[in-house]
Amino acid sequence: MKKIIFVAVSFTMLGLIYVAPISAQVVPSSSINEKGKISVLLGSPTSIDTVVRALQGGSFDMVSVQGSFTVSDQTIQDFMTITPSQEVSDVYSKWSNGRKALIAQLNKSDFFEKNAKFMSVNISIDDSAIFTIKNITVYGDKHSISNITRKFNGIYSDFESNSKANVLGEATASKKSLIPRK
Repeated sequence: MKKIIFVAVSFTMLGLIYVAPISAQVVPSSSINEKGKISVLLGSPTSIDTVVRALQGGSFDMVSVQGSFTVSDQTIQDFMTITPSQEVSDVYSKWSNGRKALIAQLNKSDFFEKNAKFMSVNISIDDSAIFTIKNITVYGDKHSISNITRKFNGIYSDFESNSKANVLGEATASKKSLIPRK
């Protein structure tokens, strides 16, 4: 069982405020789940529908998915985040709009005109484009995301913990301060 205990003490003496050192200490706790991530390189490109359906009802903080699209025989990688409450249509719409914004920005910056591979090609994203996912990274508590990622076929990374953020250790104020009272 991990508990975080904070201690702060102050005294008023002769018109001055004395602040004692502040310390934080972690006491083991089984009620706090370890947070982190697991990545899955999918065995084959998978549709948004399949991924979102597999995620529904799961307990996770966020999922980052990687996809790609082709423009003039060139593959462009892109990413989308999915939160627990999102529906398939919402994910598809946001990802489609994100790709359109990316193409608009690249057109605006003359990226396609400066790159010979894209010259004289009408660059656009079709609303009927098929979005497939190659890689997913699930963020949340270890037990929950392990259950979710088991639903996918592919190569799994080991659980990567955010334990540095979970373990505060002992922090002590480096200086005692005397603040004059007005």
